[in-house]
Amino acid sequence: GIPNTLNVLSNIPFLFVGLAGLILCHYKNYFRLCSQGELWSWTLFYAGVTAVGVGSSYYHLYPNDATLVWDRLPMTIAFTSIVAIFIIERVDDRAGTKSLAPLVIAGALSILYWSFFDDLRPYAVIQFVPCIVIPVM
Repeated sequence: GIPNTLNVLSNIPFLFVGLAGLILCHYKNYFRLCSQGELWSWTLFYAGVTAVGVGSSYYHLYPNDATLVWDRLPMTIAFTSIVAIFIIERVDDRAGTKSLAPLVIAGALSILYWSFFDDLRPYAVIQFVPCIVIPVM
């Protein structure tokens, strides 16, 4: 059988929700997105969700630090994209659009930092600061 079967299979919904979101983002403006920044941010968010379905399944199939990178990286793409979306929608479209790439890069770098130095502090900042900042917006 499949090792960690339920953990592996529990990630399949992420794959389907992510793919549906990607399709609907680009299908006749289904979500009625108002700007290119919104489109790119939601596209990256749903790409991250899709990748969570793959990366997290891979990690749970072969759990170790090397595969954990592929579990955490897609989540970080989704977290950072959603922060940019909130900036676009609550603060300023232009500021949110300009923040998308730096936020996603910072998230990816936090994963690289953890994988090289075994230090989760930058990842924790990327993951938990939005939980505080978003409700304030």
